[in-house]
Amino acid sequence: MSLCDLSALTLFHLYANQLSNLIPREIGKLKSLIYLEISQNKLNGSIPTSLGNLTNLETLYLCDNQLSSYIPQEIRKLHKLIKVLIDTNQLFGSLSEGIFQALFEGNQLIGNIFEVIGDWPNLEYIDLSYNKFYVGEIPKEMGSLTSLLELILKDNQLSESIPPELGLEDLERLNLSHNNLSGLIPSAFEDMHALLYVNISYNHLQGPVLDCNAFPNATIKVLKGNKDLCGKVEGSQPYKSCALAVYQHKVVFIIIFPLLGSLLLLFAFKNVPRD
Repeated sequence: MSLCDLSALTLFHLYANQLSNLIPREIGKLKSLIYLEISQNKLNGSIPTSLGNLTNLETLYLCDNQLSSYIPQEIRKLHKLIKVLIDTNQLFGSLSEGIFQALFEGNQLIGNIFEVIGDWPNLEYIDLSYNKFYVGEIPKEMGSLTSLLELILKDNQLSESIPPELGLEDLERLNLSHNNLSGLIPSAFEDMHALLYVNISYNHLQGPVLDCNAFPNATIKVLKGNKDLCGKVEGSQPYKSCALAVYQHKVVFIIIFPLLGSLLLLFAFKNVPRD
């Protein structure tokens, strides 16, 4: 029996079966398919464009294989697709609108995050960790993902400041650790009443740890690696006080500027011509 003979099949589940080689193009003929799970195998090559024929597909699991190349644009035709897990491959590109959960962890996605994920107003969960996003800041357009409950962007190459637009009211979990983010924690975080967990460790953030839902119960683990943060963290050793941090900056200012002035005067006197 071939795949062509299974046109009425709605569930295709071959998780962890040591499957290898390419995903067969004939899989696109299973037009009744709702659930496709072929994760934890050794499948390689590209995702076949024939997957775009599976117009009834709601769940697609391709994670932990050896797939490469671009995510085919034909997948954008799958308007019923609400959950996609394609992490731990070597894929590029973006997916379709309407998705509720998307896991892209451990691929080679590059460029601007919003160009990859698009404007998905129904998206509730997204994991883009361990990719290669290098285009500056977290895009402000992420603020349009108003249904988002969990956002994981750890271990990328994101820089600049955290945009205040990321202060999504319904967001419950946020992980921005191991990037190159700088500046202050946005005051918009204080209005994120649903936020239960936040991890901003190993960035270059500065200023006070905010008094919002997520931070009072935070441990030092989710904040460490930001040497210029200040304030108290409940249940752990406090950071230096913010007053002390300001004082230290003033001391540096007071010491360095007179010193520079003295050096300039000394240089000027040394260059005065003698009679």
